[in-house]
Amino acid sequence: MKNSLTRSVKRFHKEFDLRRQNQSESLWICLMLEEIGELTRAVLRRQPKAEIENELGDIIYVMEGFCQLFGYDLWAGVARTIRKNDGKHRGRFGPRGEGKIVRGIARAQQKKRSRAPK
Repeated sequence: MKNSLTRSVKRFHKEFDLRRQNQSESLWICLMLEEIGELTRAVLRRQPKAEIENELGDIIYVMEGFCQLFGYDLWAGVARTIRKNDGKHRGRFGPRGEGKIVRGIARAQQKKRSRAPK
């Protein structure tokens, strides 16, 4: 899948003459935000699963295009994120209020519970 995505994005960029010289990173950030907005609308409107998957695919496609144009390695970043998250374990990490998993939350929650009056 990774190779077919890379080839497709390269072909797309060639077809529409998208080169680094005539693009800006900020424009591409805006394109990614637009795609995230479309995903958000699809989820909030409870669109069918296939529509949400299409929006997710659009985000990945635009991210790969951004990386190709500006010299970033999306897949190296994904690999580092996998290694980072594989190293997170309960006891050292826990969910913050909105659900993000961060260091130290689990310990702080354990301390708070142990100090609570019984």
